[in-house]
Amino acid sequence: MKILHIEDYVHPDAGYQINILTKYEAARGHEIHILSAYPQGLPEYLVSFFEIDDLEQKDNDFQAKYQVRIHRLPIKGFVSGRVVFGKELYQKIEEIAPDIVFAHGNDTLTSIKLIYYCTKHNIPIVSDSHMLEMASNNPFRKAFRFVYRHTVARKINKCRIPVIRTQDDDYCIRLLGVDESLSPYIPLGSDLMLFHPDSEVKRSMREKYNISQDGFVVVYAGKLDAYKGGRLLAEALIEGFDKAKTGGREITAVIVGNTVGEYGAGVEELFSKSKNRIVRIPTQVYVNLAGFYQMADIAVFPKQCSLSFYDVQACGLPVLLEDNELNRLRTEHNNGFIFENDNAFALREGIYRLAGMNEEEFDNMVQSSVKYIEENYNYDEICDRYLSIIESVKENRC
Repeated sequence: MKILHIEDYVHPDAGYQINILTKYEAARGHEIHILSAYPQGLPEYLVSFFEIDDLEQKDNDFQAKYQVRIHRLPIKGFVSGRVVFGKELYQKIEEIAPDIVFAHGNDTLTSIKLIYYCTKHNIPIVSDSHMLEMASNNPFRKAFRFVYRHTVARKINKCRIPVIRTQDDDYCIRLLGVDESLSPYIPLGSDLMLFHPDSEVKRSMREKYNISQDGFVVVYAGKLDAYKGGRLLAEALIEGFDKAKTGGREITAVIVGNTVGEYGAGVEELFSKSKNRIVRIPTQVYVNLAGFYQMADIAVFPKQCSLSFYDVQACGLPVLLEDNELNRLRTEHNNGFIFENDNAFALREGIYRLAGMNEEEFDNMVQSSVKYIEENYNYDEICDRYLSIIESVKENRC
């Protein structure tokens, strides 16, 4: 089966859903294509996280390694957080001639255009939804939802187009009007071929960065902007940790990620003032992240828990997450704790809480974290669920 995945911007070094899902689909013998934008013309916050100078070579390396071909198109513009493609989008679809189109992000301008194009030209299409109501901050969101419900959702419902929910949330059903029967929940997950506990990697990575084998390592990997709580993390790490509360162990923070602009400069200044040891690592490609997780004891997410949640858990790291409904559910499995939003002191106390546990209690949390991912968020099983839906609509015509 020839499957064409379309997403506004894809980088082969990232660890997003499309990077992992396509890799597993190709491993099952399918012909997989990704269609995305060139970085030129995109805002800095989208393209600054990963190196783009040799993007063509990175695309070629991804294809050689995983048998997934990446195609890129120029963009006409970028409006309200959405890429605007020209007619080249449709020309490329005709050239690839897929059996099915997978439009990532049902509420993007690209996916909306694809829904109408594919139904008009009798091309089977599947989409997905990554949105949560709490993450919808566009000032025009109410107007957008109204228009979507009365136009796009009607087309989706009439043509029976699946919109797969990647979060256990009814946003696209309740607010966008997609029929519940068309919106199954398939969670995001972790690539367990990469992410798993490894005591030898833990030993060697700590040796490499001169970190005590008996120390307590806190890891954060990701953007260090306001949305991800970069300053909040830095504030939580300024004062030295009291060893009386950590079982006598020294706490080292390993911070993986780049900073940008004035906000980022302020974050770096706070890191430099910390009385704790902070190991600063530049942004890493996805496949290199496993070692940094495997060397750590816990992972923290100051704000907006990202997809790396699944990967750190797969490596056996209990987590600290900001307090919201979704994170409360995520930490119901003896695999981590939540802390009060925007509260650096609460984040700091959460670190103390985990560092101060007795060995047996902490080891139970480690095992629970691994089990939680293996049983619920393994991409090997997730891929089969996606392919089942794709197969069911392959012959669908509106």
